[in-house]
Amino acid sequence: MVLDISKYWDIQGELVAVVTTPTTWDINGKYILKNVKTENYAQNNVRFSKALRAEGIPVSSFIPLKAGDDYVITQDGCYLLMEKLAGSHIRGIFQQDYESIAFEVGVIIAKIHNALTTITYEKGKNVPFDEELRGWIHKGLCASNLLTQDEWKKPMDVLLEIYPSLPHQQIHRDLHYGNLLFEENTLTGVLDFDLGKHDARLFDIAYFLLGQLMEQKDLLAIRDKWFVFIHQFLSGYESITLLEREEKEALPFMMQCIEFLFIVYWEQQANQKAAMESVGIYRFLNEWNNPVNIMKECGYMDKKLITQRLILKSISEEDREFIFSEFSDAVISKYLYDEEPLTDIKQADEIIHTYTNPQHEGLYRWILVRKTDNRKMGTCGFHCFNKGEGTIEIGYDLQAEFCGHGYMQEALKEIIAYGIEIMPLKQIHAHIYVGNEKSIALSERLGFINSKKVYNYTLRDKDYLHLIYSLDCSSLKSMQ
Repeated sequence: MVLDISKYWDIQGELVAVVTTPTTWDINGKYILKNVKTENYAQNNVRFSKALRAEGIPVSSFIPLKAGDDYVITQDGCYLLMEKLAGSHIRGIFQQDYESIAFEVGVIIAKIHNALTTITYEKGKNVPFDEELRGWIHKGLCASNLLTQDEWKKPMDVLLEIYPSLPHQQIHRDLHYGNLLFEENTLTGVLDFDLGKHDARLFDIAYFLLGQLMEQKDLLAIRDKWFVFIHQFLSGYESITLLEREEKEALPFMMQCIEFLFIVYWEQQANQKAAMESVGIYRFLNEWNNPVNIMKECGYMDKKLITQRLILKSISEEDREFIFSEFSDAVISKYLYDEEPLTDIKQADEIIHTYTNPQHEGLYRWILVRKTDNRKMGTCGFHCFNKGEGTIEIGYDLQAEFCGHGYMQEALKEIIAYGIEIMPLKQIHAHIYVGNEKSIALSERLGFINSKKVYNYTLRDKDYLHLIYSLDCSSLKSMQ
C-alpha cells in the first residue's frame, strides 16, 4: 500500500511509480518518495547524505516530516521523502565519451570516500566482505557446479590474506550506473545508500569497474576500452586520494571475488542466466593467468612509489600548474635541449596527457613529493620504450632549492627497481648534456656507464652534444 504523503509531509501531489525502481515514486517531478526495508537502511541514507552534502557531492536532501523526523516507520518498511535530482542514468557506456566519464566518476568516488570517513563506525552492525567470503559465499561455491574448486580457491585465498591490510572505512557498497545520474558527461547525482557499510574501500572501486562488463554481449570486443576505462577511473580517483600499493595489487582479486558473490547469489535466486553471466565475467578476468596482469594491461600497476623521504605520485591532471611551473623555469630548462621551455599552461596539459594515456606503453612520470611537508620538488620517469630491444630512456628534473640533498638519487633508485620489475628491460639509457656535470655524476653513482655513444639535440638551430649513459639491467636483476 502506497503511503499517504499529506499525512506526514506538507506536500500534495500524485505518486507515480518509477518503472526501473519499484520501491520509489515520483511526486510532481520535484520529489522522490522511497521505501526501504529496514530502519538501518533509512538511517544509512540520512547519515550518508548529510556527510556527502557537507563535502559538496551531489546527493538528495531529505524533506523532514511535519513532526521533524527524517523518515516514517510503517509495517511496509520505512519511507523517506527527498528532492529529485536532475539527470538520467547512463546506458551503453562504451558508445559514449567513456574516458571522460571514467575520470569524473573516479574523482567523485574518491570524494565520496573522503566524506564518508567522517561517519563513525558502529562495530558489529554489518558483516564485512571477507567474512561473507568465508561464510555463505564459500558454502555456496562448494555446493555449486558452475566453477571448480581449482577455479575459485586461489583468488579467494589471495584476497583473504591481503584483506586485513586494506584501508577500511564506510563505503557506499552499491555503486553502479543505476545509482548515478548524469547530464551529458557530467555527474549530477549519487543515489541509494541502503547498503552502506564499514568495509574495505577497494570494494566500491572493484564493484564499479566490474559494472562496466555487465550485459556486454562480447567481452573481448570491449576489452581494450575497459582497460582504458580502468586507467582513467584510477587516474581520477588518485587525483584526489592516493591508493595504497596493496590495494592495486588486490584489485583484480577483489573483482574476481565479487563475481563469486554474484554467482552464489544468483544461484540462490534460481536465476541461472544471471549466474552464468557472472561465470563468464569471472572467466574473462581469469584469462590473464595471473590477475595482476590486468593492472599491467591497463597501464596502472603500482604507480605510487614510496621511499624513506619521498612519495613518488603518478603524474595527473591536478599537477598541471606544477608541471607548467617546472618546465617553464629557466634553471630547470638549462640542460633540457629536447624541447623549448613551456610558455602556455595548455602545454602542461599535453605533457600530462602523454604520460597518462594508457595506449602509450612504457611512458611513466612521477612527481617527487617530500613526506615532511608534501612539497612537490621535481619529476622523474621513463620514455622512448623499445619493447623489441628491451631499452628505455630515463629522465629527471629537480628544483634548485632541493638539490644537494640526495632526493633525486633516492627517487631514481626506486623507479629503476620498478621499471625492471614490470617491464622486460635490458638497458636503461640516460641522454645527458656534455656540460651537465652534476647529472653525469648522479648517473655514475647509480651504476650508469658512459657508452661512448653520443647524440645531438638541435634547439634554435644549434646542436647540443649529449653523452649516452647506460645501465645494464641484467646485472641489477642478478644482484636482487
